[in-house]
Amino acid sequence: MPVGLMRAADALRYVPAHLYYFKRDQLLALLRRAGFEPVFVRTYGRWRSRRGPARRAYDAARDALCLGNKIRVIARKR
Repeated sequence: MPVGLMRAADALRYVPAHLYYFKRDQLLALLRRAGFEPVFVRTYGRWRSRRGPARRAYDAARDALCLGNKIRVIARKR
């Protein structure tokens, strides 16, 4: 549905979740070439609603190995 035909609240709900896909190393190299220095980098997974010991262990291992499907980067201009 074209955004012009939606209400404002509906338009926010249908924003694409992924605009670009990057590997962690590629994104960091791009930031550095653009003059930014990453100060925080973390990959994390998608499903965090179930909370049990096994799930927490799985989440921790996945995040430690940088195997999540999302990446959060905070960078500052050099």
